[in-house]
Order: sequence, then structure tokens, then C-alpha cells
Amino acid sequence: TGTLTKSNSEQVQFTTNYSQEEQDIIYSVVVSSKHPYSKAIAASFSNGNKLPLLSWKEYAGQGIEASYQGRSIKIGSASFVGDTASEQFQTYIKIGDNISGVTILPSVRKGTQQLLSRLAQRFQLSLLSGDNKHQQVHFQSLFPKDSQLLFHQKPIDKLHYIESLQNNHQQVLMIGDGLNDAGALQQSNVGITIADAINNFIPSYDAI
Repeated sequence: TGTLTKSNSEQVQFTTNYSQEEQDIIYSVVVSSKHPYSKAIAASFSNGNKLPLLSWKEYAGQGIEASYQGRSIKIGSASFVGDTASEQFQTYIKIGDNISGVTILPSVRKGTQQLLSRLAQRFQLSLLSGDNKHQQVHFQSLFPKDSQLLFHQKPIDKLHYIESLQNNHQQVLMIGDGLNDAGALQQSNVGITIADAINNFIPSYDAI
């Protein structure tokens, strides 16, 4: 879905009122990530200060794990942060033992619906999204009715879906925008990435 939406224009809503220090911690964790949600959260803390993190690691399709002054931070999916409740938010933030949800309302790129309508005249369209179904209704309104919309897609799920199409003798063009799409871009017959920043490259595409 990041391919169809505009970066840094999302509405970000937090379920917790974070202190300035906590905002700086969150900003420091997400600012180095290329994931659309990370970029949206970073943009919402535009006045954030980058702190010296003790550790930082990003897990494709799951989230980011970091530490700052003995505090553990996780930002990502519900399962990644250890939330056992139903997934009702796009992403979650865990600082220490405290978990909160983040709602991210996307702003679709101009002309998206018209583009999808034109493509659907010649091609079968699918949406492979790592998002939960919170945004399903929104994207269903953009895609033609015979399109297949799949959510909760991990990187390996996207790759396997493309394999299944190819095993059915179909040629697949994949469009992606992040590391979560790298395997699918490589598996597809043609992989195209969309990048808003000159340094946001994926090492698995045929065109940019």
C-alpha cells in the first residue's frame, strides 16, 4: 500500500500522549527506516531530536528493535511487540513494558484510481499488503471488483503469491517501494520500485 500512497502526508494518531523524551526516542528509532509507516511516524515528530541509540535492528515484515539508556524499544506489528490482542492498529510501539497503538490514515497518490482503472483493462490486478484489514475498505474502493486484495502479507507471503501465479503460467510485474517487497520484486518477471528519495533503493528491481 505504500506504493499507492504519498510519503509524509499521512495522518498519524497515537493512543498515548508521549513525553518529549519518549517522542525523541521514537523519532530516533524510526528516522533511519525506509518503511512507509516509519517515515510517517518520523514526519509526525518533525521537531524530534535524534538520540544516540545503543542498538538498532530492522526485521523485514516485522518491525524495528532498539535500545536507549537501558530501555528496550520495539516498533512494528502486534505480534512483533508482543501484543496478544486483536490487531486493530496499523503498527504498535513498545517502550519498556508499555504498548500503545498507532493509527495511520494514508493519503493516496493523485490519479491512483484512474491509473488502476486503465491497467485493469489489460491486466489482472492484485494488492499485496503488509497492513492489517483496517484499511481494506479504503483500498477496495480504489481497485476494480475482480482484483484480489491480500492483507497481513509478510515478505515470504508476497514471494509465494507471485510464485503461484507463475506456476499458473502467468507473467507477473511487481511494483514495490520497500525492503518488505525485495523478495517479491526479485521473484517477479519484472520488478519496478517507486522511490520518493534518491537514496531509497532496493537491490532487487529491474526499473525505478
